[in-house]
Formats: sequence, C-alpha cells, structure tokens
Amino acid sequence: MDPMVFVLVYVDDIIVTGPSAAACKHVISQLSSLFPIKDLGALHCFLGIEVKRSSKGIFISQTKYILDLLKMANMVGAKPCATPLSTSKLDHSSPLLDNLAEYQSLVGALQYLTWTQPDLSFAINLVCQFMHNPRQSHFQAVKRILGLWFTKSISVPSLKAFSDADWAGCTLDRRSIGGY
Repeated sequence: MDPMVFVLVYVDDIIVTGPSAAACKHVISQLSSLFPIKDLGALHCFLGIEVKRSSKGIFISQTKYILDLLKMANMVGAKPCATPLSTSKLDHSSPLLDNLAEYQSLVGALQYLTWTQPDLSFAINLVCQFMHNPRQSHFQAVKRILGLWFTKSISVPSLKAFSDADWAGCTLDRRSIGGY
C-alpha cells in the first residue's frame, strides 16, 4: 500500500506532506510534469503562519501577524494583561464608537488568530457580536485581547486551563456565557 500524501492548496500556494519523504517527492515530480512549480523545501511559512521545527516537534505561530496588528492598533508598547476578558461584564450602555471601520477591521483581523490560538475563540466571538453597533467598552475588550501576554515555557510541559462561566449573565439576552 502506498503511503498517504496530503496536498494542501490555497490559490497558488501548495503544501505537500506525508509520512514518507520519497512519496512526497514523487507527488512533487508528478505535479511539476503537469505545470511549472517551485519547490521551496521544508515549510517555514504558509498563509502568515510561521512553522519552526525542533527535535521535540513542530511549533506554529503568528508572531509577525500579531506584531502587525499591534502596530495597526497603535498598541506596540501597551501594558500586557493575563486574561483575554475582564472579570467585569461588558458595558453595553457606553458611548458608541466614532470609528466603526477601525473596530470592524481589528475584530476581523483577530478572527485569523484563532488558527494558532484557539483559546481566544470565545473572547473574539464575543467582540464579533457587536460589529454593527460597537461601543467604547467593546473596543476596550478588543484592546484587552490584543494586549494578551503569552509566555514560553522552557520547563516540563504542564496543562494550564481557566474556565469562565456566568449563569444567565448576558444582559442582552439573559443567556449563560462560558469560555475556556
């Protein structure tokens, strides 16, 4: 049985991967006989996601993308925070934002971070709910997500988790809110 080879295609970017280097090279040679391709070797970056290899495995990140977002929001030197959401509820009565486009642009860009930071999904989904009528408190929540500080652990890996649950806590629809 031939080893499985995965071909991931996005417009004109292609990743060929699988458990067998020989099988991958065979697929690449078949593709190059059909149309011109350039083999760039081992994967380093794909769609803005950086890939680093070590003897312990593969590490993916979006460092450059995050830095670009911080520059776009004028938050490069901002004080970091430890959690993506504040312990207090969002104030839905704060003044409306003057710059709707800035909020929509930042929140839309934040959604792309969930590829490598799925733990931000809840917080980002929460701020997405106010895309059409954002208030200053919603923009403060976006800034808190942007200011989240991640640390790199050099010691033995350990599991760390947090849970955020609020029974019927949403003041708009009285639904329960939970995140992890």
